[in-house]
This record gives sequence, structure tokens and C-alpha cells, in this order.
Amino acid sequence: VWANVHAGYLLGLSSIWIYLIAAIIGYARKRTPFGKLAVMLVIACSPAMLLALFNLKSFALLPGAIQSVLTPVPYMKGVVEYLSPFTALVRMGQFYPPYWIFLAVALFVLVRNIKKMPFEHTLMLVLFAMLSLRFLRFMPFLLMLSPFISVRMKGEEEWEKSKAVFIGFTTILADWLVITPINIKPSISEDFPVRGTEFLAETHPKGKIFNYQGWAGFVLWRMPEANIFIPVEGVTDEIDDAYSKIIWAEEKPSYGKPQWQAYMDAYGLDMVFVPGISPISGEIYPLIDALVKDDRWRLVYSDDVSNIFVKDSPLNAVFIATHSMPKDDVYRQIRAQARRHLKKDPKRPSLLHSIETANRKLGDTESPER
Repeated sequence: VWANVHAGYLLGLSSIWIYLIAAIIGYARKRTPFGKLAVMLVIACSPAMLLALFNLKSFALLPGAIQSVLTPVPYMKGVVEYLSPFTALVRMGQFYPPYWIFLAVALFVLVRNIKKMPFEHTLMLVLFAMLSLRFLRFMPFLLMLSPFISVRMKGEEEWEKSKAVFIGFTTILADWLVITPINIKPSISEDFPVRGTEFLAETHPKGKIFNYQGWAGFVLWRMPEANIFIPVEGVTDEIDDAYSKIIWAEEKPSYGKPQWQAYMDAYGLDMVFVPGISPISGEIYPLIDALVKDDRWRLVYSDDVSNIFVKDSPLNAVFIATHSMPKDDVYRQIRAQARRHLKKDPKRPSLLHSIETANRKLGDTESPER
């Protein structure tokens, strides 16, 4: 079933294959009875592969998924969950003590018991430890190995029969249920531009949108007809390079103008739909400053999540006349954006610096902590 709903099914299949390989090796060495191998084939492997046949795309995803782990594709560079724990710590100040403690315990157990630990447990520990160190999104999966890690801490051999498995795993699940708030009402993260997309859907400005990469899926969900620059999938190196040059407002001359302008013109971009600050670094995107200074662009919408600029051209002359607003307003909203992020991450100095920068742009002397 998992294989038909998410590309992450590869983790499930990998786990099944690891257990199957271990069972085959054990059978070849006459340590595993044929009955155990047959049960593994009939109950786990065969159903998983047969269910995957209902969605042949799942097989096509295999090479790409493996490649993206080894060499991240361009769009992954701008998504927080694809940062490594080390990068998240250095660039965002995000530290996860339980993860690092659990990782240290897991590696200690692995080193101490590697000769007597079942082969499948060794492979699982190595695989999930490596994945968790690669991307933030894989960190929770390491916790799923806690049953046999807790058993090995006690040095027990018959892990299947150990009470420590039941007690330890049940305790973890109980803590999870108590600590994690249960919200059965679906909601949308405040980091998505709900009001911004509503504004675009209601006013219908014309042209191609330079969109923030992390919003591509949300924008197309809310506005399937939107002509966006960065798609959900299939982001080429050329598009990724142009995206980086634009959002970081590369000033190096190209064809007699700054590179960011040259790229905007080359790709026929008429609108800009981005947050004011980077959710990863916390700094104000240089593109905002560049658009404020450029007389060809008009600010038409800004809130504490998103900002919309439209190119001043006959294509949107009436739209701009109706919705144009003072460009300085973008810095007031950037200040609000930074404060919203500070509520979740109060120790990020880059957010305070962004507030100070916005205050300076506005000629405001208020304290950034206020």
C-alpha cells in the first residue's frame, strides 16, 4: 500500500530486502530454517512487490530517489527537510538533543555488538544512521530501530522474546502520544501563502510568475492554471541557476544589465511571488531590495508571509493602477515575517538582523526584540 502513495516506500522496501537477504544468507549457511525464509517471501516480499505493480511509476522513481540521496537535485537545496542535521545547526541554529543522544547510543550499540548482532540489524542501523545524517527528514526513522537497540543495551541474545522490547517500545509510543498534540482538524501551515494565493486568484494579474521554490506545490494546488517559473518536479540545472541568480539579486553585468534583470527578461517573468526572508538563513532576500529600487516593478501585495511585485507594463497597467501600494510597506511586512519566525526560533541572530535592516530601511529606531 505504501508503494502507491509516496516515494518514501523505498525505505520500506529496503527494510524488507535487508531482512530477506539476511534470511537467504542464513539459509545458505544452514543457520536459518527454510520455513523462516518461506514466511519472509510469502508474507512480506511478494505482497510488497505485487502491490507496487498497481503503480508502475513506483519503479520509475527508484533510480531518481537513490540519485537524489547521493546527489541532491537542485530544488532540494532550498527545502529545510533536505538539510543535514549539521547544516541545520550551523545555518539555522536548530539543535535536536534527543536525536544526537539516540544516534550516539545506536552507534555505541552497533560497535559493541557488531559481531553478535543479527546481520539484518547491523544493516538497518547503518542504513538509517547514514540517512539521518544526510537529511533532517530521515531523523525520525532512526527511532524506529529502538526496540532491538534497547535490547542490545541489556546484552540479551533472544531479542524476540525479550520483555525489554515490549516495555521500551510501548514507553516510547506512550510518550509520543502524550507529547505530540493530537489535532484531527486538518490545517495549513502558516508558512504557506494562503492570503497571497487568494489575492492572485481573485485579481487575475497576467504573466509568468517568479515563485518561491518551496511554494510551487501549494501555488499549483490553489491555482492549477498558474504559470510559475519553478515547477514542482523536473527542475533543471539551468532553471535552478537562474532561480539562484534572481532571488539573490546577482549584480554581475550581463548584456548591459545586472544578471538578475537579464534572467528575468530572458524568461519573460512579469510577477514575483516570494517571502521577504529566507526560511533557512533568516536573511532578507536581496531580490526584495532590488525590486524596491527598480522603477520597473510595483508592489501590489504584502503580508507577514508573502510579497507580490508586478512588472510595470501595458500587460498589467489597469491591475497596477488598482492595487499598487508604497514599496516601503514590504519592509513592514518583512519585519512581521521575521517576528513570526522568532516565536518559533527566538535565538536566531539572523532574524534579529533582518528586523534591524527593515527598521533602517523604514527609518524606524524601534528595538528588534520589541
